[in-house]
Amino acid sequence: MAVMGIGQREMYLGRTRQMAQAGGKEGTDTFKESATGENKSFLENMMAASKSEEEVDAGREIRNKMDEIYKKVLKGETQQSFQIGASSFTLKEWDRFLEKFDETEEEITQRLKEALEEQKKAALGKATDKASDKVPDSAV
Repeated sequence: MAVMGIGQREMYLGRTRQMAQAGGKEGTDTFKESATGENKSFLENMMAASKSEEEVDAGREIRNKMDEIYKKVLKGETQQSFQIGASSFTLKEWDRFLEKFDETEEEITQRLKEALEEQKKAALGKATDKASDKVPDSAV
């Protein structure tokens, strides 16, 4: 049975509570007795279990990173960052990006010039071949 929407979810939870209190589904995952003897829903049990050491470690890591950033700001070791589209660049990163872009653009321009020169040479070579074919032998 697909349960959709908040209203239907509440009906479903209410029905399962009634069944659990009546003893119809005792011992299922829907309701478990806690150490104090009171019934808790599966969601409440999952939320209680989710507070594990990993979350404590994650919180500690976040605090450590925040402290590190705070110290950098106090020492003046941070750089201003600018949002450009989906990316964010510091001035140093932007300059590096532009240098790479300029190098790539120059390389492409150079390759295009070389290709154009080769095409001109090939066209000139074909034109001279055709011209030499048209010259009568008696004229030479």
